[in-house]
Amino acid sequence: MPHSLVFSFTSEYFENTQNNNQWLQINPTVGKQVTIHQQGVPPDQKINAHGDIVGTDFTFKITDAITGQLQGSRSVEGGGVYGSFLVGVQGIITDALGSCPATGQLSGYFSSFGGGIG
Repeated sequence: MPHSLVFSFTSEYFENTQNNNQWLQINPTVGKQVTIHQQGVPPDQKINAHGDIVGTDFTFKITDAITGQLQGSRSVEGGGVYGSFLVGVQGIITDALGSCPATGQLSGYFSSFGGGIG
C-alpha cells in the first residue's frame, strides 16, 4: 500500500567547501530527525541519508540513499542559506500490515527561514 506525507521542517545546513561535503539535518514537524550527507560534486558525488519519518499510519526508517542530490548555497547579500534536495531512499516501512523493505523519495527546499518537503 503506497504512503505519502507532506510536512514542514526546520533545518541545519553545513558545507565544507574544501572537501565538497554538504550536510542537511532535517527536523520534521512529524517523526524524528533525517540527515542527508553529500560528498563530492556531480557526476561523482556520493550521497547517504538516515533517519525516521512518522506518518499518521506508518513509520519509515531510512537506512540509506539510493541516488539523488543536495544543492545548497549561501546568499551573498543576506548571509542566509538556501537550497533543495531530491533523494531516493531505502529503508523499512512499518504500518498496520507489518514491516517490509521499501523505497521512497524525499524532495524539498530549505532556507534560513525553514522549509517544506513533499
